Amino acid sequence: MPTSSKSGYTIDIDDSADAANRDVTLAAMTCNGSAANARLNYFVAADPLTRGETGSRSFASDRRGTIYSETVASIPNPIPAGTDFIQ
Repeated sequence: MPTSSKSGYTIDIDDSADAANRDVTLAAMTCNGSAANARLNYFVAADPLTRGETGSRSFASDRRGTIYSETVASIPNPIPAGTDFIQ
């Protein structure tokens, strides 16, 4: 999916690069007539357009539903172990 921007952040919604990701439903069997098969995992990230000006933290989430944050750089796909999460 293409990235978009909102409120000083770029938003990326994408297929997870996790090695365990796989198709779970054929496109023809989805309820929304999707052109692609439904996948097990997803990845979503938000990064400041200009770090330090439009925002100071990057955010990401995946199938676990946890929101992760990073102050130094974008969070890679898949989210690595040890990434800080918001409590």
